[in-house]
Amino acid sequence: MSGAHFAEARRILHAPPLPGDQSEAPEPFPTERAHRVKARHPAWLWPGRLGLGTVACLCGRKGTGKSSVAAALAADVSGGPRIKGGRPRPLGHVLWYAAEEPTSTATQPRLAEAGADLDQVSFLGVDRSGRLERRLSLPGDLWALQRTVVDSGARLLVLDPWTGCLSSGLSLNDEQSLRTALEPLAALADATGCTVLLIGHVRKEGHGPALDQVLGGVAVVNISRSVLRCDTHPDRPERYLLSHVASNVGLAPTLEFSIAGPVAGAGAVHWHGESALDAETLAEGIGDSGDRDESADARQLLRRRLDAGRVPAKEMLGEALAAGISQRTLRRAKAKLHVPSYRTRTGAGSVGYWEWGPPAGGWPEGV
Repeated sequence: MSGAHFAEARRILHAPPLPGDQSEAPEPFPTERAHRVKARHPAWLWPGRLGLGTVACLCGRKGTGKSSVAAALAADVSGGPRIKGGRPRPLGHVLWYAAEEPTSTATQPRLAEAGADLDQVSFLGVDRSGRLERRLSLPGDLWALQRTVVDSGARLLVLDPWTGCLSSGLSLNDEQSLRTALEPLAALADATGCTVLLIGHVRKEGHGPALDQVLGGVAVVNISRSVLRCDTHPDRPERYLLSHVASNVGLAPTLEFSIAGPVAGAGAVHWHGESALDAETLAEGIGDSGDRDESADARQLLRRRLDAGRVPAKEMLGEALAAGISQRTLRRAKAKLHVPSYRTRTGAGSVGYWEWGPPAGGWPEGV
């Protein structure tokens, strides 16, 4: 912009108001000189992989060790065995929200096998028997969640899976909708110094770059300061790989690990060093078949979206497609859960559109 243009802009901004104009001039944006802003060096929860006070995503297909890796990290933070490449410990309390699996028979045994100090781990929303009493719903429960983080002194908050924590009005197929829940989580993490770990799936269709396969898409990838991924080892099916998909401070090497323990699905992680396989190489091997429980995902999607009332069928089908759930699987889940359909007309002579609503008899136990 030329000097003449700047002068004209100043003249317009500082001109006296027109006769009869009662509007007030807007306040300018606050600014600060860069040399006065104190630089902050990254503080690590897991050096090179997870920063303190940030949002991170750990994604992968069902049965690839995501929750076991999270349990190993929780054990480290709570004062148990050091995770590979971890920092001095103990660091503090851990909060864990299990949106799908039962805490008493799955999450708690997994943490115990990992060597976590269970006195330093708290499950969100459950009673002493492990039964879920209150569902976490974001962004509505954000203030209560922040109070819990501050009161407990937590340094790690695990949302497993993060899609089970969204309010019924949010769509996985709408970036701006997801940001209403994820951006406040990032602010919570920064304000409290607590790392928020989002455990999630990869898209079922699984084609393209590793970042494009993250369920939740651009919203999750952009808000997460680090994106990690778990895969089954392509040549050694008894082992798994933890790769680094994206980070704002550089990528850490892929780690190879196995899971062993007396309880199925609840074993401890054993690390076996670094692997030359990176996230992009592993992403190329993901096809349409996968081992994700698509039917369970369909049931969870229906419960989450229809809890608050009716939703257009077209919207439900679009979100299912974005989540890698086929129309056939979604409709089977709808029939099994006795989800009713309603035709809504917008006026005289209107063909209208179909909506789905919550079951008249309530949701079955365990959904």
